[in-house]
Amino acid sequence: MPQSDFKITRQSTIAEIRDYLGPRPAVAVHPESLAVDAVRLFCRHRDTNTLAVVDAEDQLVGILEIGRLIDDILADALPEGYTKDLMDLERMLDATFLLAVHDTVGEMMTEPVSITFSDTAEDAFLTLHSNGLRGIPIVDEAGKARSYLGLLEFMTLWMPGATSAGRIYGAGGDD
Repeated sequence: MPQSDFKITRQSTIAEIRDYLGPRPAVAVHPESLAVDAVRLFCRHRDTNTLAVVDAEDQLVGILEIGRLIDDILADALPEGYTKDLMDLERMLDATFLLAVHDTVGEMMTEPVSITFSDTAEDAFLTLHSNGLRGIPIVDEAGKARSYLGLLEFMTLWMPGATSAGRIYGAGGDD
């Protein structure tokens, strides 16, 4: 049951934050899963922006951010949209990821980025911000994906009235 008098600080732990916001499991996918399966997961979990890519033991091996998946799909459907403004070789080489459509999650995932339950609110914000993420898996001490923190639900904790007059974002809402 969430605490009614929770006051977030920079040093609040992710465990305290998740306890206040309520449980939220990580949405996980395996590297060998098809890209269409990742799309289905994002559609079923509309409040999740980053999938935890895990191995058979739920060990985090990478992440798949919704923007990267969308770019890959759009590059297949509208490749000219990504190439028409590329005038120099360096910019064209930077766009090569977008020109190769990927079939599996493993081909699209990036290095694992995560936080732990013992990390602080400040740690979480810096990790999200420095990696350009709108959501992040929370791993346990063994590196297994156990939960998720969405940027929007996290940021609402600092908004006036969000904790005293009732949460404006509940577990399972959109972010």
